[in-house]
Amino acid sequence: MTGSTPKVTLYTLQNSQGFRILWMLHHLSIPHTTVCIRRNKERSYPDLKAVHPLGKSPVLVVDGVVTAESRLCAAEVSSLRPERLRKEGEEARADGYYAEFSTATMTLDSMLCLIFDIAHTSAPRLLQPLVGVLVRPLVRFMGKEMHEPLKMMHGHLSSNEWFGGKSLGVSDFMMSWPIDIVLHRGIIDLDDERWSNVGVWYRKITALESYQNALKEVGEQDLAHL
Repeated sequence: MTGSTPKVTLYTLQNSQGFRILWMLHHLSIPHTTVCIRRNKERSYPDLKAVHPLGKSPVLVVDGVVTAESRLCAAEVSSLRPERLRKEGEEARADGYYAEFSTATMTLDSMLCLIFDIAHTSAPRLLQPLVGVLVRPLVRFMGKEMHEPLKMMHGHLSSNEWFGGKSLGVSDFMMSWPIDIVLHRGIIDLDDERWSNVGVWYRKITALESYQNALKEVGEQDLAHL
């Protein structure tokens, strides 16, 4: 792609993990087109299905080459501006670890919380009290399962401005999604002193111009009312 500007198109659902890929594109100043698709009750998205068989968000298309799955999309975006997110030594190891950790641990736990919480809030009104009795303990349990990971993250951020070290890394973009979930759904209080550095980090990323520009492009990133 040297010497030419790649044609980049991001297909993403509104209020989804695809937002972190859009934020990366803005942060790295990569020209792109965004196809932002509104959620529907049927969870059927022909525009996504047309570019990838699973019809899931996000899907990134670079010069006609299709990439799915957030972690791979993030790697592809990073490869378009490798000098911007390049890490060396211990920073490279930490950035790689937290990028993987965000997907393998934090996203798994936070998504289970989200699924159980949505089961409660989307149940028929008359059944919500019963469903709540069944699922609230599960949400609380999964929330507690995240306490130790959050403490570890807090410790890392006590001596590093970002998960990527002195500057933003791929891990910072990847970590934004699970933290979005637990914050927007009220599962974790980010001001808790046990992991308050995570709250400080989150406020910093959401205040970045690139984050705000990505937000303006899609209109919102609200996971409280899925």
